[in-house]
Amino acid sequence: MENDDKKALDIYTAQRSALVDYAKSFLGAGGQSEDVVQEAWLRFSRANAEKSIDEPVSYLFRIVRNLSLNQYQKQKRDPALVDFRDAVGQFSTLEKGPDPRETATARDDLEQVQRILEQLPERVRIALEMKRFGGFKLREIALRLGVSVTTAHELIAEGLAACRKGLKERK
Repeated sequence: MENDDKKALDIYTAQRSALVDYAKSFLGAGGQSEDVVQEAWLRFSRANAEKSIDEPVSYLFRIVRNLSLNQYQKQKRDPALVDFRDAVGQFSTLEKGPDPRETATARDDLEQVQRILEQLPERVRIALEMKRFGGFKLREIALRLGVSVTTAHELIAEGLAACRKGLKERK
């Protein structure tokens, strides 16, 4: 089992900066991304100790995604949890705030996209989130998912098409 622990730590260490960037895509540039990744490591190592994980990299990214979304929801409920470093950049846009109707529409669209993402196959969702939210290059996505660059591109295109279709059907 000690060998499994070493492998898990090696995977986490190799993916750590990508995991932090992935968490930042949900939470912004504040220090909460680091906390989310640390919590993800704790959960990942406990799960790895209990059973063998088939796709450990995907599993780690899924943990970070879920924890980030949970943290984001907490921030929405309690604005005091928002990191000051994130809030500073928002003050400049508050002066000219958007039309409330546009804000409500954008919020509805975002919630619809979140529902669509949850229904996508895991590899499609991860590839799309890495590209659109994490800013990863196709080559990096392909490497992390263990697929070709062409397949990574196809996964992203499939996810985008599903999002477009879902938003179009709603309107």
